[in-house]
Order: sequence, then structure tokens, then C-alpha cells
Amino acid sequence: MNKNRIFFGENGLTSTSANHVANLAKEAYASVEEKLNALQLYDEDISLLGSGAFTPVSRGATTLELQAVPDMIAEISSLKSLIAWLREGIKARKELAAELQRYSLESYCEDHGIEMPVCPDSDDYEPMTEDEYYGSLSIKERNAYYQLETKCATLGSFIHSNGRLSEARKRLNVILNKPTVVNENGRDTIVTARKASVNPGDVEDLFFRLQAKHREYQAALNSIKHKCEVALEQDALAKRSAYNEAYSAYSTRLHELENELLKWKQEQTIALEKLKIVIPDSLKPIYEKVCTLGK
Repeated sequence: MNKNRIFFGENGLTSTSANHVANLAKEAYASVEEKLNALQLYDEDISLLGSGAFTPVSRGATTLELQAVPDMIAEISSLKSLIAWLREGIKARKELAAELQRYSLESYCEDHGIEMPVCPDSDDYEPMTEDEYYGSLSIKERNAYYQLETKCATLGSFIHSNGRLSEARKRLNVILNKPTVVNENGRDTIVTARKASVNPGDVEDLFFRLQAKHREYQAALNSIKHKCEVALEQDALAKRSAYNEAYSAYSTRLHELENELLKWKQEQTIALEKLKIVIPDSLKPIYEKVCTLGK
């Protein structure tokens, strides 16, 4: 927009006057061009064969007329320069008016540092992650979390249905129910006798104690995970609440800015109408000459 302001000032021409002067200048240089286009640098006479008398047909330019050619070219150049300036000034005014109409509320908000709050449901919104939550814990809390994860995983690998202790317990129960195994093969029949190497009651006691310990660890781990879930939910609620509050303030401010923009555009339109197309000093002589011709 600033590049077009160079054409305008308090003193000068309206677009209507500028267009009128440009038209006068065009008529003026057309008249001079017509003279140059008709420039003839020789005399022409005709005669009937044998008559011996010549009749003038046309006369070429005189020395004074020839010497005037540079001034005529310079005048055409000045007139066209004036026209170019005035036409560009008229064009600039139209561009300023068009820019003013295109100037949107969004641009007006940006220029005033007003930004729409980021909605928690939008792609730009970044909720708190589990990593961020656990990263906010103290050394003691984070270590406790990692230890509980490790204890649960380690104990679970032994006592779950496919765990090593669980499988050993199952095999012991099979042996207790069938302590003797006979593989018949005639005289080479083999009898295998099996018995518990430890008190089965101790095995059961150990298994259930480890199960209870696993539940204890799992409950503690679940408690930490629950705190994480609550923290994420509270973060989301807080951000949603902050967004609602910010959007309410934004909406109120947006309505104010709409009214401000409308008023500003009206003021700018009036100011634009008052702008005059200035005449550069170098074009003032030819401008004054054109104005004289128009009277």
C-alpha cells in the first residue's frame, strides 16, 4: 500500500481532474506528432513534358522548422510523461481503494496481535502425554514406578499360568497324584518312582505368597497409573476450560474489532477521497502549459 502513497498529497488533482488533464495532454501530443509525421525535407514540383515550366506541389521543412524538431520531440516526451504519471496516479488510487476493501478482519486481528485460541479438538492442540507426566515426577517417584513395573513383570513371569514356578507347581501336582510310572518293555520294564523333594504345602504357601505380593505390587503400580490418567484428564479439562475462557474473551474482542475495522475503513475511505494526485516539480511546466491549452 505504501508504494502507491507517493502519488498523493494535500495539494494536487482529483482523479476526475487528472483524467481530464491527461486527455488534454494526449490531444496536445497528438497534434505535435501529426506535425512530425508530416515532416518533409524536400520541395516537390511538377511539369508537363516539353513545357519547361514547373508548378510547386509541396514544400519541405525550412531550416527553422528542422531546428524545432528536437523541441517537438521533447514536448511529446514531456506530455507522455505527464500522462503516464497521471494515469499511474489514477490507477494507484483505485488500487488503494481495492486494498482497503480486501483488508479483512483476519488481517486486522493479526496487525493488532489478536490470535484465535487453539481449540483442544484441533490438530494444533497438544495434550499432555504419559511421558510428559512421568517426566514431571521426582527421582523417588519415577524410580518407584520403574521398580514396581520391574517387580510386577519379574514376579509375573514366574507365577502366571505359563510361568516357571507355575509350571513346576503343575508338574509337582501330577507327580503327587501319580508317584510311580511304569514303562513296560518285557524284561527291560522300567519303573520310575517320583516324590516331592520339598513339602508340597511349602510350595503352595510360596506360590500364594508370591501371588499376594504380585497383587500388592500391581495395586501400587495401578495406583500410580491411575494418578497419571487423572492428571491427563485434569490437564485436558484445564486446557478445555482455559480455551473456553480464552475463546469467550476472543469472541468479545473480535466483535469489538469488527466495529473498529468498519469505522477505520470508513475513515480511510474519506481520507482516500481527500488525497490529491500531486504533480512532480519536473512535470509542472508541461502541466501548466496543458492547463493553459484547456482554457
